Amino acid sequence: MQGAGLITGTRRNQHISPVLRELHWPPVIFRIKFKIISLVDKCLRGDAPEYLKIDCSLVRSSDRTYGLRSCDTQSLVILWTKSKLGDRVFSQLGPVYWNTLPLELRDRFTSRDTFLSRLKTFLFEQTAAAL
Repeated sequence: MQGAGLITGTRRNQHISPVLRELHWPPVIFRIKFKIISLVDKCLRGDAPEYLKIDCSLVRSSDRTYGLRSCDTQSLVILWTKSKLGDRVFSQLGPVYWNTLPLELRDRFTSRDTFLSRLKTFLFEQTAAAL
């Protein structure tokens, strides 16, 4: 993260983690996670392209003869894959990331702006705990 060092004047031999926390710059993996979860939210709201909406389907009790607890939690169906490459596609990662969110974040009746703001806060708290 040379950019953070240039902005703050941090030397190369100093730890960059406190500087990144101060600038509110999350690691790349959390930015990727944010983008994937925001795309899933768009799919559930009906604002995404059709080829993405197909990959995001909620668990429904009508698909089964018995009721599932996951039907009440806005959980998505996770597709089974046979390879490591298949575990990295949107149809796999989107539902996995979405299902790991707390229930209050998965509420589809909040506005998109409120959802994105809460998601950023949630992910930044996870980042701060990881650093």
